[in-house]
Amino acid sequence: MILIVVLLFSWGVQVKSRTSFSQSMIDRHRSWMVEYNKAYPNETERVKRLQIFQENVKYIDAFNAAGDKPFKLGVNQFTDLTNEERIKRYTGYNPPPRWKASARQLSHENVNIDNMPETWDWREVGAVTPVKNQNCGDCWLYSGVAEVESLHYIKTKNLVVLSEQEILDCDDLPGKGGCQGGWEQEVYEYVRHYSLTTEQDYPNKDKEGTCDKSKKLRNRVAHVSEFVNMPAYISDKDLMKAVLQQPVAVGVDVTSREFGSYKSGVFTGNCTFKLNHAMNIVGFGKVNRELKYWIVRNSWGKGWGDGGYIKLQRGIGLKEGLCGINLTPNYPVA
Repeated sequence: MILIVVLLFSWGVQVKSRTSFSQSMIDRHRSWMVEYNKAYPNETERVKRLQIFQENVKYIDAFNAAGDKPFKLGVNQFTDLTNEERIKRYTGYNPPPRWKASARQLSHENVNIDNMPETWDWREVGAVTPVKNQNCGDCWLYSGVAEVESLHYIKTKNLVVLSEQEILDCDDLPGKGGCQGGWEQEVYEYVRHYSLTTEQDYPNKDKEGTCDKSKKLRNRVAHVSEFVNMPAYISDKDLMKAVLQQPVAVGVDVTSREFGSYKSGVFTGNCTFKLNHAMNIVGFGKVNRELKYWIVRNSWGKGWGDGGYIKLQRGIGLKEGLCGINLTPNYPVA
Protein backbone atom coordinates (compact mmCIF):
# COMPACT_ATOMS: atom_id res chain seq x y z
CA MET A 1 0.00 0.00 0.00
CA ILE A 2 2.81 2.41 0.89
CA LEU A 3 4.52 1.66 -2.44
CA ILE A 4 1.31 2.38 -4.32
CA VAL A 5 0.89 5.71 -2.54
CA VAL A 6 4.49 6.69 -3.32
CA LEU A 7 4.07 5.76 -6.98
CA LEU A 8 0.80 7.67 -7.25
CA PHE A 9 2.39 10.73 -5.62
CA SER A 10 5.39 10.54 -7.94
CA TRP A 11 3.12 10.17 -10.97
CA GLY A 12 1.08 13.14 -9.80
CA VAL A 13 4.18 15.32 -9.52
CA GLN A 14 5.29 14.34 -13.01
CA VAL A 15 1.84 15.06 -14.46
CA LYS A 16 1.79 18.43 -12.70
CA SER A 17 5.24 19.32 -14.07
CA ARG A 18 4.14 18.34 -17.57
CA THR A 19 0.85 20.20 -17.44
CA SER A 20 2.01 23.39 -15.70
CA PHE A 21 3.30 24.78 -19.00
CA SER A 22 1.19 25.75 -21.96
CA GLN A 23 2.19 24.41 -25.34
CA SER A 24 2.90 27.94 -26.51
CA MET A 25 5.34 28.41 -23.60
CA ILE A 26 7.04 25.09 -24.35
CA ASP A 27 7.38 26.09 -28.00
CA ARG A 28 8.68 29.51 -27.04
CA HIS A 29 11.30 27.93 -24.79
CA ARG A 30 12.38 25.51 -27.53
CA SER A 31 12.79 28.36 -30.00
CA TRP A 32 14.75 30.32 -27.41
CA MET A 33 17.05 27.31 -26.81
CA VAL A 34 17.84 27.15 -30.51
CA GLU A 35 18.45 30.89 -30.78
CA TYR A 36 20.80 30.97 -27.78
CA ASN A 37 22.36 27.53 -28.35
CA LYS A 38 21.15 26.17 -25.00
CA ALA A 39 21.17 22.52 -23.91
CA TYR A 40 20.49 20.80 -20.59
CA PRO A 41 22.08 17.65 -19.16
CA ASN A 42 18.80 15.94 -18.21
CA GLU A 43 15.03 16.26 -18.08
CA THR A 44 14.99 17.45 -14.49
CA GLU A 45 17.21 20.40 -15.35
CA ARG A 46 15.17 21.16 -18.47
CA VAL A 47 11.94 21.35 -16.47
CA LYS A 48 13.61 23.50 -13.83
CA ARG A 49 14.91 25.92 -16.44
CA LEU A 50 11.59 25.95 -18.27
CA GLN A 51 9.88 26.95 -15.03
CA ILE A 52 12.33 29.83 -14.52
CA PHE A 53 11.99 30.80 -18.19
CA GLN A 54 8.21 30.92 -17.85
CA GLU A 55 8.37 33.10 -14.75
CA ASN A 56 10.75 35.53 -16.44
CA VAL A 57 8.73 35.67 -19.66
CA LYS A 58 5.53 36.41 -17.75
CA TYR A 59 7.35 39.18 -15.89
CA ILE A 60 8.70 40.63 -19.15
CA ASP A 61 5.33 40.46 -20.92
CA ALA A 62 3.51 42.06 -17.98
CA PHE A 63 6.08 44.86 -17.75
CA ASN A 64 5.83 45.66 -21.45
CA ALA A 65 2.04 45.45 -21.43
CA ALA A 66 1.88 48.05 -18.66
CA GLY A 67 3.66 50.50 -20.95
CA ASP A 68 4.32 53.01 -18.18
CA LYS A 69 8.10 53.21 -18.56
CA PRO A 70 10.24 54.68 -21.36
CA PHE A 71 12.01 51.36 -21.89
CA LYS A 72 11.12 47.80 -22.86
CA LEU A 73 12.27 44.40 -21.64
CA GLY A 74 12.98 41.29 -23.70
CA VAL A 75 14.23 37.72 -23.50
CA ASN A 76 17.97 37.15 -23.74
CA GLN A 77 20.59 34.57 -22.76
CA PHE A 78 19.70 35.04 -19.08
CA THR A 79 15.99 34.23 -19.35
CA ASP A 80 16.37 30.70 -17.94
CA LEU A 81 18.36 31.98 -14.95
CA THR A 82 17.09 33.43 -11.71
CA ASN A 83 18.10 37.01 -11.05
CA GLU A 84 20.40 35.78 -8.28
CA GLU A 85 22.15 33.39 -10.68
CA ARG A 86 22.73 36.15 -13.23
CA ILE A 87 24.26 38.44 -10.64
CA LYS A 88 26.47 35.73 -9.16
CA ARG A 89 27.80 34.53 -12.52
CA TYR A 90 28.06 37.68 -14.61
CA THR A 91 29.05 40.53 -12.33
CA GLY A 92 32.34 41.13 -10.53
CA TYR A 93 33.16 44.79 -10.14
CA ASN A 94 35.19 45.26 -6.94
CA PRO A 95 36.48 48.83 -6.58
CA PRO A 96 38.21 49.91 -3.36
CA PRO A 97 35.86 50.47 -0.41
CA ARG A 98 36.87 54.14 -0.48
CA TRP A 99 37.24 55.60 -3.95
CA LYS A 100 40.34 57.76 -4.29
CA ALA A 101 40.52 60.24 -7.13
CA SER A 102 43.86 60.55 -8.92
CA ALA A 103 46.07 63.36 -7.67
CA ARG A 104 46.55 64.56 -11.23
CA GLN A 105 43.30 65.17 -13.06
CA LEU A 106 43.58 65.77 -16.79
CA SER A 107 42.23 69.09 -17.95
CA HIS A 108 39.24 69.17 -20.28
CA GLU A 109 39.39 72.93 -20.73
CA ASN A 110 39.31 72.54 -24.50
CA VAL A 111 35.70 71.38 -24.16
CA ASN A 112 33.40 74.38 -24.09
CA ILE A 113 30.36 73.45 -22.06
CA ASP A 114 28.28 76.12 -23.81
CA ASN A 115 29.04 74.60 -27.21
CA MET A 116 28.85 70.98 -26.12
CA PRO A 117 26.90 68.82 -28.57
CA GLU A 118 23.57 67.45 -27.40
CA THR A 119 24.50 63.99 -28.66
CA TRP A 120 27.78 62.15 -29.00
CA ASP A 121 28.58 58.55 -29.90
CA TRP A 122 32.11 57.13 -30.18
CA ARG A 123 30.72 54.21 -32.19
CA GLU A 124 29.95 56.60 -35.04
CA VAL A 125 33.56 57.81 -34.95
CA GLY A 126 34.79 54.21 -35.29
CA ALA A 127 36.52 54.11 -31.91
CA VAL A 128 34.63 51.19 -30.37
CA THR A 129 35.20 47.50 -31.07
CA PRO A 130 32.28 45.04 -31.42
CA VAL A 131 30.52 44.09 -28.17
CA LYS A 132 32.10 41.08 -26.45
CA ASN A 133 30.64 38.43 -24.16
CA GLN A 134 32.12 37.73 -20.73
CA ASN A 135 31.63 34.23 -19.37
CA CYS A 136 32.45 34.70 -15.69
CA GLY A 137 32.84 37.51 -13.17
CA ASP A 138 35.41 39.40 -15.24
CA CYS A 139 33.37 42.43 -16.33
CA TRP A 140 36.22 44.61 -14.98
CA LEU A 141 38.55 43.00 -17.51
CA TYR A 142 36.27 43.60 -20.49
CA SER A 143 35.54 47.15 -19.42
CA GLY A 144 39.24 47.93 -18.96
CA VAL A 145 40.28 46.39 -22.27
CA ALA A 146 37.48 48.25 -24.07
CA GLU A 147 38.95 51.48 -22.69
CA VAL A 148 42.43 50.60 -23.96
CA GLU A 149 41.04 49.65 -27.39
CA SER A 150 39.30 53.01 -27.77
CA LEU A 151 42.32 54.91 -26.49
CA HIS A 152 44.52 53.11 -29.02
CA TYR A 153 42.16 54.13 -31.83
CA ILE A 154 42.02 57.76 -30.72
CA LYS A 155 45.84 57.94 -30.71
CA THR A 156 46.51 55.93 -33.87
CA LYS A 157 43.21 55.89 -35.85
CA ASN A 158 43.63 52.12 -35.96
CA LEU A 159 40.88 50.06 -34.29
CA VAL A 160 42.29 46.79 -32.94
CA VAL A 161 40.52 44.07 -30.95
CA LEU A 162 42.75 43.32 -27.96
CA SER A 163 43.09 40.17 -25.86
CA GLU A 164 41.34 39.85 -22.50
CA GLN A 165 42.67 36.30 -22.29
CA GLU A 166 46.30 37.41 -22.07
CA ILE A 167 45.56 39.39 -18.92
CA LEU A 168 43.36 36.64 -17.50
CA ASP A 169 46.17 34.08 -17.98
CA CYS A 170 49.31 36.13 -17.49
CA ASP A 171 48.59 38.85 -14.95
CA ASP A 172 51.09 38.33 -12.11
CA LEU A 173 50.70 41.82 -10.65
CA PRO A 174 49.31 42.31 -7.13
CA GLY A 175 45.54 42.43 -6.98
CA LYS A 176 44.82 40.01 -9.81
CA GLY A 177 41.09 39.41 -9.82
CA GLY A 178 40.36 37.00 -12.66
CA CYS A 179 36.86 35.51 -12.67
CA GLN A 180 36.51 36.32 -8.98
CA GLY A 181 36.15 40.02 -9.70
CA GLY A 182 38.32 43.11 -9.93
CA TRP A 183 38.43 46.65 -11.31
CA GLU A 184 39.65 48.29 -14.51
CA GLN A 185 42.85 49.63 -12.96
CA GLU A 186 44.22 46.08 -12.96
CA VAL A 187 43.99 46.19 -16.75
CA TYR A 188 45.66 49.62 -16.97
CA GLU A 189 48.52 48.53 -14.70
CA TYR A 190 49.06 45.35 -16.70
CA VAL A 191 49.17 47.20 -20.02
CA ARG A 192 51.43 49.88 -18.51
CA HIS A 193 53.94 47.19 -17.47
CA TYR A 194 53.70 44.78 -20.40
CA SER A 195 51.61 46.38 -23.20
CA LEU A 196 48.96 44.11 -24.75
CA THR A 197 48.57 41.90 -27.79
CA THR A 198 45.57 41.32 -30.03
CA GLU A 199 42.76 38.84 -29.60
CA GLN A 200 43.86 37.30 -32.90
CA ASP A 201 47.32 36.56 -31.52
CA TYR A 202 46.09 35.51 -28.07
CA PRO A 203 42.51 34.21 -28.59
CA ASN A 204 39.90 34.25 -25.84
CA LYS A 205 38.82 30.89 -24.46
CA ASP A 206 36.38 32.07 -21.79
CA LYS A 207 38.22 30.70 -18.76
CA GLU A 208 41.43 31.27 -16.88
CA GLY A 209 44.41 29.26 -18.08
CA THR A 210 48.18 29.03 -17.96
CA CYS A 211 50.05 31.94 -19.48
CA ASP A 212 51.17 31.13 -23.02
CA LYS A 213 54.39 33.10 -23.26
CA SER A 214 54.84 32.37 -26.96
CA LYS A 215 51.53 34.11 -27.69
CA LYS A 216 52.27 36.87 -25.21
CA LEU A 217 55.46 37.77 -27.07
CA ARG A 218 53.61 38.37 -30.33
CA ASN A 219 52.68 41.77 -31.74
CA ARG A 220 52.61 44.07 -28.71
CA VAL A 221 50.04 46.63 -29.80
CA ALA A 222 48.51 48.72 -27.05
CA HIS A 223 50.27 50.90 -24.50
CA VAL A 224 49.18 52.87 -21.42
CA SER A 225 51.29 55.38 -19.46
CA GLU A 226 48.90 56.03 -16.56
CA PHE A 227 45.23 56.17 -15.66
CA VAL A 228 42.85 58.69 -14.11
CA ASN A 229 40.30 58.00 -11.40
CA MET A 230 37.85 60.86 -11.67
CA PRO A 231 36.29 62.21 -8.45
CA ALA A 232 33.34 60.36 -6.99
CA TYR A 233 30.01 62.18 -7.34
CA ILE A 234 31.34 63.93 -10.42
CA SER A 235 28.82 66.22 -12.10
CA ASP A 236 27.15 65.15 -15.32
CA LYS A 237 28.70 68.13 -17.12
CA ASP A 238 32.24 67.18 -16.09
CA LEU A 239 31.60 63.55 -16.97
CA MET A 240 30.27 64.62 -20.36
CA LYS A 241 33.45 66.63 -20.93
CA ALA A 242 35.53 63.52 -20.27
CA VAL A 243 33.36 61.34 -22.53
CA LEU A 244 33.88 63.83 -25.37
CA GLN A 245 37.62 63.13 -25.06
CA GLN A 246 37.34 59.33 -24.86
CA PRO A 247 35.01 56.59 -23.57
CA VAL A 248 34.92 56.35 -19.77
CA ALA A 249 34.74 53.20 -17.63
CA VAL A 250 32.13 53.21 -14.86
CA GLY A 251 30.71 51.00 -12.17
CA VAL A 252 26.95 50.46 -11.98
CA ASP A 253 24.40 48.48 -10.01
CA VAL A 254 22.78 45.86 -12.27
CA THR A 255 20.90 43.97 -9.57
CA SER A 256 17.33 44.64 -10.70
CA ARG A 257 15.35 42.24 -12.89
CA GLU A 258 14.60 45.15 -15.21
CA PHE A 259 18.30 45.69 -15.88
CA GLY A 260 18.88 41.99 -16.55
CA SER A 261 16.09 41.91 -19.15
CA TYR A 262 16.56 45.41 -20.62
CA LYS A 263 15.90 45.54 -24.37
CA SER A 264 15.43 49.10 -25.61
CA GLY A 265 14.55 52.67 -24.67
CA VAL A 266 15.88 54.83 -21.84
CA PHE A 267 16.37 52.85 -18.62
CA THR A 268 15.05 54.86 -15.67
CA GLY A 269 15.44 52.36 -12.79
CA ASN A 270 15.11 50.69 -10.46
CA CYS A 271 18.58 50.28 -8.98
CA THR A 272 20.74 51.25 -6.04
CA PHE A 273 24.24 52.70 -5.67
CA LYS A 274 25.84 49.39 -4.63
CA LEU A 275 28.16 48.98 -7.61
CA ASN A 276 28.65 45.43 -8.87
CA HIS A 277 29.29 45.65 -12.61
CA ALA A 278 31.82 47.45 -14.84
CA MET A 279 30.69 49.08 -18.10
CA ASN A 280 31.75 51.87 -20.49
CA ILE A 281 30.11 55.19 -21.36
CA VAL A 282 30.65 55.69 -25.10
CA GLY A 283 28.34 58.65 -25.62
CA PHE A 284 25.25 60.53 -24.57
CA GLY A 285 22.02 61.89 -26.02
CA LYS A 286 18.44 62.80 -25.25
CA VAL A 287 14.91 61.93 -26.28
CA ASN A 288 13.51 65.28 -25.23
CA ARG A 289 14.37 68.09 -22.85
CA GLU A 290 13.50 65.99 -19.80
CA LEU A 291 14.76 62.54 -20.82
CA LYS A 292 18.53 62.53 -21.25
CA TYR A 293 20.75 59.46 -21.29
CA TRP A 294 24.21 57.94 -21.34
CA ILE A 295 25.05 55.39 -24.05
CA VAL A 296 26.63 52.55 -22.09
CA ARG A 297 28.39 49.51 -23.49
CA ASN A 298 28.03 46.17 -21.72
CA SER A 299 29.98 42.90 -21.99
CA TRP A 300 27.03 40.47 -22.07
CA GLY A 301 27.08 39.97 -25.83
CA LYS A 302 24.95 41.50 -28.58
CA GLY A 303 21.93 39.43 -27.52
CA TRP A 304 21.52 41.50 -24.37
CA GLY A 305 19.96 44.95 -24.49
CA ASP A 306 20.03 47.08 -27.61
CA GLY A 307 22.76 45.19 -29.44
CA GLY A 308 24.78 44.96 -26.25
CA TYR A 309 24.16 48.56 -25.16
CA ILE A 310 21.85 50.36 -22.76
CA LYS A 311 20.65 53.95 -22.63
CA LEU A 312 20.92 54.87 -18.95
CA GLN A 313 19.02 57.94 -17.80
CA ARG A 314 21.19 61.01 -17.23
CA GLY A 315 20.44 64.14 -15.23
CA ILE A 316 18.28 62.55 -12.53
CA GLY A 317 19.18 65.14 -9.89
CA LEU A 318 21.15 62.78 -7.65
CA LYS A 319 24.90 63.22 -7.22
CA GLU A 320 25.45 59.44 -7.50
CA GLY A 321 23.80 59.28 -10.90
CA LEU A 322 21.38 56.52 -11.87
CA CYS A 323 22.63 53.13 -10.63
CA GLY A 324 25.74 54.89 -9.25
CA ILE A 325 27.20 55.70 -12.66
CA ASN A 326 28.80 58.96 -11.37
CA LEU A 327 30.65 57.29 -8.49
CA THR A 328 33.78 55.62 -9.97
CA PRO A 329 34.47 56.93 -13.52
CA ASN A 330 37.98 56.25 -14.82
CA TYR A 331 40.01 55.98 -18.01
CA PRO A 332 43.56 55.18 -19.19
CA VAL A 333 46.05 57.64 -20.65
CA ALA A 334 48.42 56.85 -23.51
